[in-house]
Parts: sequence; structure tokens; C-alpha cells
Amino acid sequence: MPWLLLTLTLFAGFFAFGAWVGLRRGRAAPWCVGAAVVLIFLRIFWRLYPQFEYPLFPFDWYVDVRPWWVFAPAQFAVGVGAAKMSTKGARVGVAMLGLLLWVVSGQRMVLSYMLPQDEMKGTPDEKGVVRQTTDYTCGAAAAATVLTQMGVRATEREMAALCGTNAFTGTDEFGVAKGLRARLPGRNVRMQGGDWEDLKRAPMPAAVTIRHVPWIDHWVVVLEVQDAAVIVGDPVGGRKVMKKEVFLRRWRGVLVTVAR
Repeated sequence: MPWLLLTLTLFAGFFAFGAWVGLRRGRAAPWCVGAAVVLIFLRIFWRLYPQFEYPLFPFDWYVDVRPWWVFAPAQFAVGVGAAKMSTKGARVGVAMLGLLLWVVSGQRMVLSYMLPQDEMKGTPDEKGVVRQTTDYTCGAAAAATVLTQMGVRATEREMAALCGTNAFTGTDEFGVAKGLRARLPGRNVRMQGGDWEDLKRAPMPAAVTIRHVPWIDHWVVVLEVQDAAVIVGDPVGGRKVMKKEVFLRRWRGVLVTVAR
């Protein structure tokens, strides 16, 4: 809980710092807002093209800050905007936007801190696929499936803890890789972008993300690549076959593999 209070205090501090910068004369405000906007768009760019982010942050600690750091520049920019508004009503309106951002980030952090681990009951089925039992643990279940397919028994609950699963973004690639490294010390766990040929050459099993709904992805595990189809372990649907064209249409070009 102390880290939660510290983080929320920092977010409020970024808003206050932005308001202070906005009240000062000179070019500091536009330059600082420009830098904040660049960081926000960089986060969006990495969301769309994550392969450019992987080599920059090969650190396990990044799992804990990746879902949240964008709120800091966002709060700063909103703070500057609130100070620069010409009318009281506009200043209050922009400040309320900052409060809304703070509440949303805080709510998600609290939900993440209070993850109902007792509800995570996914274990390997008869085909070695671990099912997810919450809306946001497909990544943890996929990591457990990878381990199970490699002969290392794992559960959804265990991997949710090791992968740093949260109630805001679920489990991202950095989290899946972190969890696999924790259970497979000394093994080369790799995050990468790729195409069909890269997938065919990749060591199996490989955890991949596919498009589910706009801005929400879903983890599955590729168990086998065939000429016209892939066999996947789906945390929702279990072991199944996806036609090549269907898979390629939904695959985000992201995979996490473990070198054999």
C-alpha cells in the first residue's frame, strides 16, 4: 500500500508542478508541455509498435511502471493547461480533468493491489492448456501454458503474481517474459516482433497476442505452426486450430519465446 500512496502523491505533484510552470512567464511552459506530449505519443506509438520498445527496457522492474508512467506527463500537461486558461470556469474544467485522471489511475492501482487471487483457479487441462478465470489473466494463463508445454507445471494464480498482472492492462509482454524468466532461470526468454516466417522459425511454444476488441488484446499460445493453420492453446477456448489467414488478420506480430 505505501507504493500506491506514493505513486498517487507523485501524480498529484506532477499536476501541481505543471500548474506552477503554467503560471510562470517565458517559454518554459510550451517547451515542457511539448515534451510531455511527446512522451504521451511515444507511449501510444509503442502500444501500436511494441517491437521498438523491447530493446529499450530489458529490465524486470519496467513491468511495474509501464502501465502507469504515462499518467505523469499527462497530469503535468493538464496542470499547465489549467493554469493557462483565461477564465475561472475553464480553469476549473481542466482541473477536473486532472482529478478524473487521478481517480482513474488510483482506482486501477487499488484494483491491482487487491487482485482477487482466490478467484484465479486456472490449472492445466488434459491437453496442457491453462484456462483463465478472470477477465484480465489471459497473459498469466498463457505463461502457465508455455511452462506446462515445456514440462514445468504452473498455474494461473502463480503466474499472475510472477508476471505482475494488474487490473488495468492485464499482463503485457514484459510481464509474461518476467514470469517465464522467474520459472526458467538461465533460459533465454525473448520478446520480439515478427511475421509469419519468424513465427515458423520460432521455438515452440510461443506466447502471442491477438486482437480481441479495439485496444484490447488477448493472449494465446502457439503450439504448432502448419502450412495453412496454427494450433493454439487459448486460455478461453482451450486447444484449437486457427486458419492461417484468420490468425494473421488478428495477430499483432508480437511473440514471447523461450530458447530450447
